[in-house]
Amino acid sequence: MPLNYVGSTRTAQLDAHVDALKAGNDKFVIDENFELIPQVASYAAGDKPWYELEGTGAADGDVTSVAGGGIKVEADTSGSNDDEAVLVRGANQSIVWNTIDDVAFLAVIETDATITNLQYKFGMASNAAGNGIAAGADGSNVSDFGDVEAVFTFDTDDSDTTWQVSHIVTATAEVEVDTGVTVVAATKYVLHVTIDTDQMAAYFINGLEVYRATAALTASSSGSDLGPHLGVSRLDAGDRYFHLRRCVVSKNFND
Repeated sequence: MPLNYVGSTRTAQLDAHVDALKAGNDKFVIDENFELIPQVASYAAGDKPWYELEGTGAADGDVTSVAGGGIKVEADTSGSNDDEAVLVRGANQSIVWNTIDDVAFLAVIETDATITNLQYKFGMASNAAGNGIAAGADGSNVSDFGDVEAVFTFDTDDSDTTWQVSHIVTATAEVEVDTGVTVVAATKYVLHVTIDTDQMAAYFINGLEVYRATAALTASSSGSDLGPHLGVSRLDAGDRYFHLRRCVVSKNFND
């Protein structure tokens, strides 16, 4: 379901789309506006936040509330170059989204005021069972790629000026597609991925389809577990960030 909205109708139409994601008795939907600030896996055993913070050099202060709602996720200058800030599924959460689960991912993000020397990655990535995404192994780092991924990327080291789609099929093949949608500083984007029960992914930006995969994400009928992944990496001495206004992840999308 593309998000065909413009101007002042954006919020209402986005809300209607999220309501459609939630409709149906068999659905499981996380609609997160981040009233609880994600931290670096430092929650008490009884706490079960949907998201936590990972990545090289990540620290609790890298995620803060912002005016207008949502959070600022920042790879800051307290560490070294190539530091990251990556939101993944909380370690105390057992929920996973399998590639056969009819998955929908939707993130409303706003880019940094400076679009230089940074990497972004937003979407669904290989998930280590029971503990978010394994650091350095299954794609918790912005520059890493897991065994299976359906994500949007932007990497100035690759001279990107537009959003890219990275569709990775069981670590054997990566399809990278230039969406043609320019990444502009301090600009909001709705990044949306759907994965149907045949494990075929479709990618949308601001309601327009930019790529529809022709290869399933895995060759296995049992699929592969995924988790949400939203990250930034700074590639020089300056802070780099994104604002995350909303993130919705759904299973059984078409039920």
